[in-house]
Amino acid sequence: TSHAIPTTTATISSSCLHQSTSNEEEKKLPMLLDVGTKGGALFLSFVLFLVPILGYNFVTGVLGYDEIEAGKWIGVGFTVVTTLLWASTYIFRVATKDMTYAKQLKDY
Repeated sequence: TSHAIPTTTATISSSCLHQSTSNEEEKKLPMLLDVGTKGGALFLSFVLFLVPILGYNFVTGVLGYDEIEAGKWIGVGFTVVTTLLWASTYIFRVATKDMTYAKQLKDY
């Protein structure tokens, strides 16, 4: 006798496909400004590398502060500001339930 092997097929609804394409159309940021791309991450890293250097040059050259003191305060200030900004993005993602686990629960 022949036994039929049950098969399952996965289908993707057209609404899911339409939703994903509409999300892609909404994101019209240039590649260098979209931190979700490699170019955007590289550009952001470059900007974050230059900001304290330019700030240091401005404070020591234009304002005439001592180089050692300016370096200490700019280093501490930049570290504190970037840490607070990073933590605020995490808190914002938690508050808006934009976390990976919450997205998976919503999708499935």
